[in-house]
Amino acid sequence: MKIAVNALPFTSWQGIETFLYNLLKAWPEGPDEVVVFANQKSAAFLDPLPGQVSLRIINFKKINRPRLFIYQQTAF
Repeated sequence: MKIAVNALPFTSWQGIETFLYNLLKAWPEGPDEVVVFANQKSAAFLDPLPGQVSLRIINFKKINRPRLFIYQQTAF
């Protein structure tokens, strides 16, 4: 099964980011393909992930909430 995780809106290390990181770190090995979409800031704290989880970094010239929201609504 292919699973996509949207970590684009995360720009600082808080509770939900800690939960997501620990969830992905503990993801069991198996046939699942997990892809995490992240911006430059969220990729920094999600970087050491297990092998079955891949990280796709979407670079933004300037990261702010409105820009991330518009990208999520139009590009995804």
